[in-house]
Amino acid sequence: MYTWIKVARRRRSWHRRVSVELRAAVKIKDRLYRVTGQGKSVRGVPREGQHSSIDDSSLS
Repeated sequence: MYTWIKVARRRRSWHRRVSVELRAAVKIKDRLYRVTGQGKSVRGVPREGQHSSIDDSSLS
C-alpha cells in the first residue's frame, strides 16, 4: 500500500510537470504567431500540421 501511494504521488507530479510544459509551449507558439502576424487568421482554427513548416522555419 505504501509503495502504491508513492507511485501515485510520483505520477501526479509528472503529470503536473507535463501540463506546465505544454502550457509554456502553447504560450510560446501563440507569441510566435502574433509576431509573424498570423495570430488572427489562426485563431479558432485547428493548428495541428497546418502551419508546421512556418513554425519550424521560425524556430530554427
